[in-house]
Amino acid sequence: AWTLPAAHLQALADARTAALGGGELSRALARAVATVAPVADASDIAWSDYLEHLARARALADGVLLDVIAGDDRVVPGDTVALEVLARNTGGATTDPLKAVLSPRGGALFRTELDGALAPGELRRSRFGFRLPAEWAPTTPYYLRAPRDGDLYRWEGDPALRGAAAGPDELALSLEAPGADPHRDGLAWHLARGASSRVRDQANGEIRRPLTVVPRVSVTLAPEVAVVRADARGEARVARFEVTLTHAGEGVARGTVRLTLPWRGVRAPSAPFTLDGPGAEARVAFAVAVPEEVPPGSATIGAEAVDEAGQRYTLGAFTVDYPHIRPRQYTRPAESRVEVMALAAPVARRVGYVRGAADRIPEALAAAGLTVTLLDSTALASGDLGRYDVIVVGPRAYEVDSALVRHNARLLDYARAGGRVVVQYQQQVFVQGSFAPFPVTESNPADRITDEGSPVAMLGEAPGRSSVAALFRAPNAIGPEDWQGWIQDRALYCLHSWDPRYTSLLSSSDPGEAPLGGCLVQARVGRGTYLYTGLAFFRQLPAGVPGAFRLFYNLLGGAATP
Repeated sequence: AWTLPAAHLQALADARTAALGGGELSRALARAVATVAPVADASDIAWSDYLEHLARARALADGVLLDVIAGDDRVVPGDTVALEVLARNTGGATTDPLKAVLSPRGGALFRTELDGALAPGELRRSRFGFRLPAEWAPTTPYYLRAPRDGDLYRWEGDPALRGAAAGPDELALSLEAPGADPHRDGLAWHLARGASSRVRDQANGEIRRPLTVVPRVSVTLAPEVAVVRADARGEARVARFEVTLTHAGEGVARGTVRLTLPWRGVRAPSAPFTLDGPGAEARVAFAVAVPEEVPPGSATIGAEAVDEAGQRYTLGAFTVDYPHIRPRQYTRPAESRVEVMALAAPVARRVGYVRGAADRIPEALAAAGLTVTLLDSTALASGDLGRYDVIVVGPRAYEVDSALVRHNARLLDYARAGGRVVVQYQQQVFVQGSFAPFPVTESNPADRITDEGSPVAMLGEAPGRSSVAALFRAPNAIGPEDWQGWIQDRALYCLHSWDPRYTSLLSSSDPGEAPLGGCLVQARVGRGTYLYTGLAFFRQLPAGVPGAFRLFYNLLGGAATP
């Protein structure tokens, strides 16, 4: 730990004020340096970072600008990237002699042709190519290179990176003045810029994208989790996967794509592939019969592509890209899980589903072998809802689906006619619009259970409420073990109060807080059933949590309220 005396902080503030106010930045900066340099220990990570900022501020104060332009923003290992480097002196004085070095991934340095002092107004330009090492791994943030330790990142490598928003640029060029005038306090003069591509967009002007190393063949495997019932036989024990291959290199890539299976005696399926040119994509479907002797539990399945040269590809590349941030790529192994569960199929066979916000539950149910029909605006407006055994409303669907809002009355009519409606967590829009059949409220902030391991009391065992308890008994008997292994939240946006016509089915809370009873409620509506749940199924089902699947199946086809 380190602290700055008041005089040093004031000097730094003066430098920043001068920069913002158009004052004499060089003079203010010199004062900041003079006060800090005598006490700075460059071996300390925090001080080193601070001094680096001052060195860069000095270069900018001298009016030197640096740009490194790559011919493309996406390159594959072994290819050569074209670079153009521009250095301009916009100040009024000739710089000290400068040395220019190229730093691949912050490592070994390569000299360039930009050495020498820059005269006022001088623009120096250099064009050259840099061949990426064939062994370079694709770009991924330093904190994602190693598997997480539970929910914690494993930060391996340079400790100076820990906590940084990103690691070093793939290629960065720096200008340094190693022989800086000692009368200027001897602090380093340093300016660096990472390589990025530059394109012109007629609507948005100049667009910059960082240089990113991508796999020559990207491999992804879907779904992330496939569910197989432990008692299933024949076709019901078949897990289905799709491998997507994306080509980033030039020319044609040919080879074989295959799955890697964890069970002995089971032949791994494979298929040939051909990818012609950059951006080419191929999708290959595989069916895997899970051996009947495999007990309940989790198993990992992988995918790999092997080209004609014997090069193996096992990573998928993904990009986080929004207009307001710098694009960032991350990679993930092409792996999926097979979860063999002691899971009884729901009574409901025809499931209608209104997708909510960031909702992947339909895909999770499909991966478990359940047939789900997504209800679009036409189905909600005029479709035959009576053909479904149950209709499920996804999380926050009332915020993102205007058709659901307009035609909610049809959903309630479906329930009154004997249908079953399961509504997952909704925010205040649901309450304010009075979309539930009977009055409900939510608190602000909303009632939630953030500890996914919080104990749960399943209600309904008392005399006279045995039919409610049946929801936890059929088709799957829910016990304490089914509440284990949940991830990131037990429940959210639970009801704060509800009409007496609803029955609370469970009670739970975070440690030390009052019990919440509004996380799963049920009501008779006409001849049908209406359930509201704040349980975080939208997290659990895509993650393949067995207990959540078992309970969700009960909600789909559990007993009706008397």
